[in-house]
Amino acid sequence: MPSILKRNLLPFFLLSFVLLVYLNNLSPSVYGGDVGDFVTAATVMGVPHASGYPLFVFLGFLLTRIHYMTPAYMVGIISVVSSALAIFIFYLLALEMTKNKFISAVSSLILAFTYFFWFFAEIAEVFALNNFFVLILTFLGYLYYKYKDTKYIYALAFFTGLSMTNNYIISFIFPTLLIMVLSNFRKLLANPKIIVKCILLGLLGLSVYIYLPIAASHNPPVNWDNPSNLHNFLRMVLRKDYGTFGVGFVPNLVFMQRVLIQKDYFVSLIGQLTFPVVFIVLIGAYKLFRTDKKLFFSFALSFVLSGPVFIGLVGLPLLSTFLVGVYERFFSMSSVVLMFFFPIGLLTFVEFFNKILKKKTYQNLFIAVFLIVPLILFRYNFEKTNLSHVWIGDNLALDLISSLPKGATFLPVGDTPLFDSWYMVYARGERTDLKLVNHIMNDSLVKLQDAYLKKHPKEKVSQDITALTLKDLANRTNVFSNAQIQVSKGQPLIWMPWGLNFKLLTSAKQIPTEQQFLDLQDRIWSKFLNTPSELKSNDPGYNGSTISDISSVYSGAMMSEGAFVNNYYKDTKLALALFNKAQELSPQNSKAYFSAGFIYTEQKQCQLAIDNVNEGLKFSPFDKMSYYLLYYNYKFCFNDITKANGIVEKYHQLFNSDFYKDMPGVIKNYESP
Repeated sequence: MPSILKRNLLPFFLLSFVLLVYLNNLSPSVYGGDVGDFVTAATVMGVPHASGYPLFVFLGFLLTRIHYMTPAYMVGIISVVSSALAIFIFYLLALEMTKNKFISAVSSLILAFTYFFWFFAEIAEVFALNNFFVLILTFLGYLYYKYKDTKYIYALAFFTGLSMTNNYIISFIFPTLLIMVLSNFRKLLANPKIIVKCILLGLLGLSVYIYLPIAASHNPPVNWDNPSNLHNFLRMVLRKDYGTFGVGFVPNLVFMQRVLIQKDYFVSLIGQLTFPVVFIVLIGAYKLFRTDKKLFFSFALSFVLSGPVFIGLVGLPLLSTFLVGVYERFFSMSSVVLMFFFPIGLLTFVEFFNKILKKKTYQNLFIAVFLIVPLILFRYNFEKTNLSHVWIGDNLALDLISSLPKGATFLPVGDTPLFDSWYMVYARGERTDLKLVNHIMNDSLVKLQDAYLKKHPKEKVSQDITALTLKDLANRTNVFSNAQIQVSKGQPLIWMPWGLNFKLLTSAKQIPTEQQFLDLQDRIWSKFLNTPSELKSNDPGYNGSTISDISSVYSGAMMSEGAFVNNYYKDTKLALALFNKAQELSPQNSKAYFSAGFIYTEQKQCQLAIDNVNEGLKFSPFDKMSYYLLYYNYKFCFNDITKANGIVEKYHQLFNSDFYKDMPGVIKNYESP
């Protein structure tokens, strides 16, 4: 017994240590992004957006039955435990490859405290659980590759099926698992029973999908695609609303745009791993290539597919902090895979210096030096990942719904506003008098449209039924949204800013005087929980991309107020002041700079226009109208033909398109502030 205890003391300590650290930093708030959707679905036993993520949501449902902390905290425990177990498994994998406990521990601590891995251990998202599956599948594949024992391939089959009930991006490492498994394909072909058992075990893991129709059957408030029948179930599982991996989301990105995305990926990856770690990773990759090419190609293919290839297929342009936050989710998996090379590289590095010094006693000393890396990562990332005091997501939801009149209909738009509002109403029980309508992927607006058509059967289907339905609804109750929902030009709607939201007006006669409008805005903004000082906080925990996206909600609302003042009251001076405030609230809000640039262009204040547009292009380099504003100011204000032609050339390089042919359409579709 003492020997068993001694043998397992280090991994047990490692598991306990990272578990406690992660628990300390765990977010009690809904935060942002998809978190609100997952937590709310778990709390009400509902169905989140495709592909349903049944394993994560079912585990969350069980945890939210324990009324210890907030629902967001309880569901976040899945991420904490998944991440701690993933570190434990990585230690075992490193130990198998190096036979060195010290190297395995150092390697595990480095992975534990890299930013992307640590951050997703602190929020109720599916990516920490996905990291766990990346490691358990790779570990089992490696054990089968090394020992040829069928018990490992049986476990691999089960966990492969189970992993697909969490997040489909795990499939990008499946080809690499095949390399390890098929190294012993003769044994598999000689015994078909093994293959049959593997298939059955894989199906057993996939059986968790039964949660979706069961949950949908009781008609929960969060019930995407309503997968209670086979047609809807397949639509959900096959992600018909998105595309399986988001492929084709932005199909027309030109080569230069994709290059910029890949550049951002590698810069972010190297930055969060640090140069010394990447250097050792390269040594490990070279060593493995020399000693075990199958394993090298397995790990290398896993990285290429889960990193550069996947990022390239998604093809999301880096146009906002929200999209940057989306990318950060996908960086996590490939950074875990890249770390597979690290233990081998560290062992090779240590052995190299041992040969030079001809004393093996220095081995542990060299390894101990690398303890500096996890210590630095811990010190640098602790506060950045400490979300235990961050309530900005909950506060956003309350700021969205608190100012709305009793019984109002609210159509939240955008992942964070929509999901956080759901969380506050359905999971926390705030403002249950409101009627929330998901107008994008849910059938709630469709039901309203159907009801309208039943009352007005003579309405032409070709007309904009959304506009007619919303107008009809606004005649009977207060209708709000945090976005100006776009409808056809034939049925224009007037959306008046109302704090972070807009109120739908049925006629221009309902527009108040400028002073009445400004007084209303001041009253609403004065009661916000997320104050400007908090949104601009220097607290490292407030610096994540998702939180930056939350600040852009407030910045966007301020900008919309400026646009309304400019369009309806012709108060250009106040509009520019509001655009400047929007820039202060979220310095990365490119639209605030572009809107100011547009007005300055109209006022012939050309240098101010150019300065604002160029500042906006730093954060949104693919806004076509901005290049026209620059071109216009250089050519017609400064008469600088050289710089004007330079803008045309830059436009061609970015978009691979003719500037002069594009501009009439770009100008026509542009909505002035």
